[in-house]
Amino acid sequence: MAKDDNSNTLLTLGFIAIVAILISNSDGGLQGIFGQSDNGLSKDNAGNEICLFDGATMTIGPVEKKFSPGTAITGMWHRLYIGNIDDGLKADQATKAVSFDDEIAIYYAENASNFYAAEHKFNIPCKKTFTTASLAKSDEYKVIANSTITLQIFNDDDSLKNVVNSQPDATSLGSTVTPRVRVKFGPDGGVSPKGRIIFAVVYNNTAFDSGDVELSHSSGLSDFKKMTSIPSIVSKERSAAGFDIITYSAEGVEGKSTSSAELILTQVIDSTNKYDNGTSIYVYDEDWYRDSEDKVMKFGTENDNGVDVGSTAEDSVQYYGS
Repeated sequence: MAKDDNSNTLLTLGFIAIVAILISNSDGGLQGIFGQSDNGLSKDNAGNEICLFDGATMTIGPVEKKFSPGTAITGMWHRLYIGNIDDGLKADQATKAVSFDDEIAIYYAENASNFYAAEHKFNIPCKKTFTTASLAKSDEYKVIANSTITLQIFNDDDSLKNVVNSQPDATSLGSTVTPRVRVKFGPDGGVSPKGRIIFAVVYNNTAFDSGDVELSHSSGLSDFKKMTSIPSIVSKERSAAGFDIITYSAEGVEGKSTSSAELILTQVIDSTNKYDNGTSIYVYDEDWYRDSEDKVMKFGTENDNGVDVGSTAEDSVQYYGS
């Protein structure tokens, strides 16, 4: 009787060992039987990779404020696309049922007026649950606040700032003036962090001939250059009879601390027409926005009248001469 008991025990242990080996060789391992595995990848008979999970629960975000991660972010909404279909705005940390290998595009903070949107594209992994922040290849989930931007313009020839018509810069026919333009960026954020900063110079085309007005870079910005075309939003907002527009752009900025840049506005006064009008400089940013006409997410300056949240003129300054 004892011999039979030993035989049964050995057979039982052998069976358990075989089952354990088979389970351990599967992608889920023993955890697939006795617990939940986070990786359900396997292969079919043809060697194609398949996911053993029926679906997954995706948590959108959570996002954090770049340069100030301890700052709580409330009321943040993100636009979700699944397979190029707009699934609408989702609150931060909202959950969504998805399927393995779905194509996902999330535009964090797309509906926020005080943060720049960030694009995050990926395919759904073979996991039961996950956060989109955990799939970020860099720092897409770290949203960047809109920094304040301040323009100051002044000439060194007197104590007047020349920014109002009552305190013009004293000029003479045929002279050249080169006032400095100081650009100050606030801390803990950025201006066009994923794109370019656009400077639009609007000047009187009676007081100045073509080529007599120029904005140049002195310090603080990267890749400053004249643009070959004027963004449509600038033309729409700044075009006026008797005035011409020149646009320039530079790489966007972001940072923890306050930063600044300096530009030079060069103006050659016409030899026959007295300079008695202000020259204006406007700053625009670039951001992700949804076009209200075709409902497609686009990046840049807004180009229609009804975008959700597009770019805006961050600041402006005028320079007067007499």
